[in-house]
Amino acid sequence: MKNKKSVLLVSLLLLIGMVVMVGCTNDNAPAETQPTEMPTEASTEISTEAPTTQENVTPITYELIPIESLDAEVQNDLERLKQSEGYYVWDDANGKTLFVGMGLKPTGGFGIEVEKIESVNGVIEVSMIETVPAPDAMVTQALTYPFVMIQFNTDVNTEAMVVRGLEDKAYAALTLALEDALVVEGTYVGQIDNNSIEVTVGDGFMVMRNFLMSELVMGFEEGDLVKITYTETEEGQYQLIQMEPVE
Repeated sequence: MKNKKSVLLVSLLLLIGMVVMVGCTNDNAPAETQPTEMPTEASTEISTEAPTTQENVTPITYELIPIESLDAEVQNDLERLKQSEGYYVWDDANGKTLFVGMGLKPTGGFGIEVEKIESVNGVIEVSMIETVPAPDAMVTQALTYPFVMIQFNTDVNTEAMVVRGLEDKAYAALTLALEDALVVEGTYVGQIDNNSIEVTVGDGFMVMRNFLMSELVMGFEEGDLVKITYTETEEGQYQLIQMEPVE
C-alpha cells in the first residue's frame, strides 16, 4: 500500500514538472515577426497644371450728368436714343459719355440707376439697377423714358464694354443710323421757337423739333421748297434730322 502511494506521488510530480516546462517554452518563444512597412518616399514630381486665374477687378470712377448740362448736339441725339432700350457712347473733347436707357414705358414708376462700374480683366462691366412698379402701384399715367447719362472720369476702352440690367439682362448697343428715317418734301414756313419749325406738306403742315434747329435752318427763307429727313417718336412728334433745298 505504501509503495502504491509512492508511485502516485512520483507520477504527480513528473506531470507537474512537464506542465511547468511547456509553459516556460511558450514564454520564451520569439514573437511572430510582423511585416515592416517601408516609409513612402516624398514625391519629387512637379505639377504642370496652371494656377487658377484671379480676376483683375478695378473700380471705374464716373459721375452722373444732368440733362440741362448736355451739349445741344447730345440732347438732339438723346431725343432719338431714349425711344429704345440700350446704351450709346459719345467720345468727344469732353471725354466719354454713356447713355443707358430702358426705352419707352407706358407709365411712370419705372427707374434706372447705376449699381457699379468696374474693369474686369480689361472689360468694362456696367451694372444697372432697374425699378419696375408693382401691378397695383399708383403711378403717373404718361409715357416715360427712364435713362441715365454717365460721364467717365478716366479714359476707358468702351469698345470692350458690357452693360447689364435686371436679372443680368444685357443691353444692346444703339446706333444713330438713319435706316428708319423718313423723307418728305414741303415748303418751309418758318421757325416757331428755338427748337421747332413748321413745314407745309400738301394740304397739311408738320412741326419739326431739334435742339440744333438754329444751325439746321441757317440760310433758309420762308417759302423755300425743302426736303426733310426726320424720325417720328412714340408720342407722334417729328424729330428733324436734316433739311435740304429742293432744286
